[in-house]
Amino acid sequence: MTGFFHEGTSSIAHVCADPETRCCAVIDPVLDFDRNARATSTECADRMLGFVRERALEVEWILDTHPHADHLSAAPHLKERLGPPLQSEPVSSRCSVSGRRSTTCRIFPLAVHSGTVCSRVASGSRWAGWRRRSCSRRAARHSIHVHDGVTEAEFLRRRRKRDVGLPLPALMLEALQVNMRGGRLPEPEANGVSYLKIPLNRFPPWRKPAD
Repeated sequence: MTGFFHEGTSSIAHVCADPETRCCAVIDPVLDFDRNARATSTECADRMLGFVRERALEVEWILDTHPHADHLSAAPHLKERLGPPLQSEPVSSRCSVSGRRSTTCRIFPLAVHSGTVCSRVASGSRWAGWRRRSCSRRAARHSIHVHDGVTEAEFLRRRRKRDVGLPLPALMLEALQVNMRGGRLPEPEANGVSYLKIPLNRFPPWRKPAD
């Protein structure tokens, strides 16, 4: 598992590779987005593309684990250049590769951004028995949200108390309009330009909670 940190959004994309077969999955690739210019670019995704090609990895899947609210997805950009199936359904769904491999990948639902990815490939695949992996084992060990002894009720109570005091994610209004479309930008209008719609006064202004 190799992580690719995106400084602008503090997101981490991953390439998860099988060292024996050299097959891999690209997970949550990030599309660069300049909020001032409202311009997209592909520097981060192209770093992942270079990594895959330099190591002669064969990409079997491009996975978006959920419609992210903190960054735009670069999955269509990588699919265009690499050609594997793109899976951008919500977690707990399946993606299958028909043809010469006929493999199936299942993403198990976990607390979003908990620091742990849990995936398994169905029996019969060359990746069968792919183990649970931690994107950041140290972070998971020290997490106050997810660790041994935390009940579901306690987890929900902590998350709700924390979330109510947070502002909207910085790119939520832009990101969801793209990511709910599987990473595709809105169709261009008559002038050839794609537009995002930003609602005014739809959400209350954020104020820091009193201590």
